[in-house]
Amino acid sequence: QLRLLEASGEISALRRQVSFVLAPGAVIQGRKRPPIRFVADFVYLESGVEVIEDTKGYPTRVYLMKRHLMFTVLGKTIRET
Repeated sequence: QLRLLEASGEISALRRQVSFVLAPGAVIQGRKRPPIRFVADFVYLESGVEVIEDTKGYPTRVYLMKRHLMFTVLGKTIRET
């Protein structure tokens, strides 16, 4: 559906599986920890505004935490479908 919208010009710059770093990697008690990331299903421009879209059947606790970090750390909201 998004590809059809892109082809018709309603959206542009459609990308899939886009990764956002919510917290950098760190060394905690001598152990390296990887960065905390959120991977959005789709990112595209709609009327010149970036839309971050994720499909969810059921929002898990981990997803809710990452949604919160996306807003508080990066100032970005997620459109859930």
